[in-house]
Amino acid sequence: MAAGAKARRQAQVDADAVRAASRADAAHRVERAEAERQAILANARQRAAVIVREAEREAADAAGRLNEVALLDAKRIREEAVEEILKLMSTLTTERDHILADARDDARRIVDAAQQARDASRDDVSTSTDGEHTDRAPEADTARHRVASTSELDELFFASAPDPAPIAPPSPVERRRRKRFGRNR
Repeated sequence: MAAGAKARRQAQVDADAVRAASRADAAHRVERAEAERQAILANARQRAAVIVREAEREAADAAGRLNEVALLDAKRIREEAVEEILKLMSTLTTERDHILADARDDARRIVDAAQQARDASRDDVSTSTDGEHTDRAPEADTARHRVASTSELDELFFASAPDPAPIAPPSPVERRRRKRFGRNR
């Protein structure tokens, strides 16, 4: 029995040695796996940092391009607005000139009609008083045949005219968007 106990003991010692070697090998493998995991994580962090930097740079470039496009659009809109204002001012000036010309023509007609009515009434008065002597100077006859100047006509016409009503602000103009060809958005 001694031989069996000795063999058991030897088997026990061999089993303990194998267990210890297995534990050491397992610990060594765990350490290597942990080191490999740390290296993989460090590599992944580095790649993520590179990707984030590239994304930030691309975002900044895109923001810069969008800013440039927005500035160009704003400049174009300002230029178009100036053109529209110039067209509107030209139209308003033309309309004002036409209105003033019509008003001057009307004033001349009114003044002429009034002078003709006055002349007709003077002729009626002079025919009714043919034999009577008038104290009227010859300059008065020449003065009535004088043509009124434009500023005198304006004064005559606009002196009795009521003040103009205030102009209401214009309603906003609905604008159509222009199609842009050959431009990627």
